[in-house]
Amino acid sequence: MKAYPESNYGKILCLLAVSAMVASAALSAHAADEQRTLTLKPLMGPCCFLFGPAVTVNEPSNPTPVVVTFTTDYTSNARFFLGLNVNSRGCTFYGSREAPQATNFTPAAYQWVIFPGDGVLLPGVNIISLCGGPGDPVIATFNMGFETLTAHRD
Repeated sequence: MKAYPESNYGKILCLLAVSAMVASAALSAHAADEQRTLTLKPLMGPCCFLFGPAVTVNEPSNPTPVVVTFTTDYTSNARFFLGLNVNSRGCTFYGSREAPQATNFTPAAYQWVIFPGDGVLLPGVNIISLCGGPGDPVIATFNMGFETLTAHRD
């Protein structure tokens, strides 16, 4: 005796195949706008320079606001400023920006909103990179542990 009628096997296989495709598409879409890395190399230099990951956001013909979130744990021997470089147009501070001096690894989260009126978002693919540097002294060290940078259209 069969546990399921033979006609249900095809339906079950189809359901499993569709579920796998949906899960794969969801992971692919999410991976396109997130970068997670482990950085143990110290970042040193005067403000402002590129560091850490970069993400891309595909904007429509009329750009919409983009929300960028950065989380990390870090140590630093001085106060650092964190900003965004959008499409290689220079380091800009769109909101929260300061990472205080921290002698032990300290968790931190930053979120920025880039508006179309800021003049840096373009139709099509936009590259958003993390940037920044120390406030004072001119040269300082910033060490990141795990970090995640995400961006999505609002």
